[in-house]
Amino acid sequence: MEISNFERSQVLVQALPYIQKYYQKTIVIKYGGNAMINEGLKDAVMTDIVLLSLVGIHVVLVHGGGPEINAMLDRLGKESRFVGGLRYTDRETMDVVQMVLAGKVNKDLVQLLGAQEAPHILNLAVPGVRSQGLINALQERDIYVSAGSACSKGHRSHVLEAIGAPDKVIDGALRVSFSCYTTAEECAYFCEALAAARKELYPSL
Repeated sequence: MEISNFERSQVLVQALPYIQKYYQKTIVIKYGGNAMINEGLKDAVMTDIVLLSLVGIHVVLVHGGGPEINAMLDRLGKESRFVGGLRYTDRETMDVVQMVLAGKVNKDLVQLLGAQEAPHILNLAVPGVRSQGLINALQERDIYVSAGSACSKGHRSHVLEAIGAPDKVIDGALRVSFSCYTTAEECAYFCEALAAARKELYPSL
């Protein structure tokens, strides 16, 4: 369906108060497994999440995966049990749940998000090493990275805090941006420079 420029402008006008209200806020979205069955709907949800991120809203996605879990249990010949509308999970079922959620559903969603946002941006951390020291050391080697997004203005990452990342990971987080012009040699040089900077700053690690 074609949307006119006037209709687009109306949508933006209606959305602006909410963008201003939730700018730099962290929101939690519960994405149920039954809403993942339709691929078109799943793609639309991921697009909306990316849009929220682009306008400065920090999103924490909590997802389900009931249909995928049931399908795997059926494949393994294990009956799904529900008590009072809640899944009864014994140890064997928990192993299956973990395998499906962490091994398939989560990875699929991350891949969808990455395809729509910024797959060229990498966030990494060297546990026990503070990011600012690495940033300064890398700058001496003509490599420029940051500790967070441009809108964070030098503060700790709100997203890493929201997902419960350990302090040593947040304090050591580096944001590295690549482009279509980045060469394999430049990637290798970055890895070598990062290792050298870490050894220079923390020789005992």
